[in-house]
Amino acid sequence: MPEETKNRCLFLSDFAITQKQLLAAAEKAQGVKYTTETVKSEEFIREKQEAARNGDNFATLALIETGFTVGRFGGHLEKEPGEIMNEKLGLSKHTLDEVVADGLEALGAL
Repeated sequence: MPEETKNRCLFLSDFAITQKQLLAAAEKAQGVKYTTETVKSEEFIREKQEAARNGDNFATLALIETGFTVGRFGGHLEKEPGEIMNEKLGLSKHTLDEVVADGLEALGAL
């Protein structure tokens, strides 16, 4: 391992995508078309915050998940300060379609 990566946090990333891109890749891999529902993030967040204040532990999990999908808490490492280290570590690049197909296969969904 290179000395420059020793004892530090590393950013690793192959791509940054939207929810719509992920859905399209899953539909392509499975040869299906999913029915979707559009949810207004701000309304959903307010509802889950209120539910969490009232003791709903599942609302807290929903807020954590939502934080990642609305882009407030990382996930798009290319926009973060720091260097993506894949190449320096000799990691091969993967495409969205490859990763989605591997994930769906692991779940038995292909």
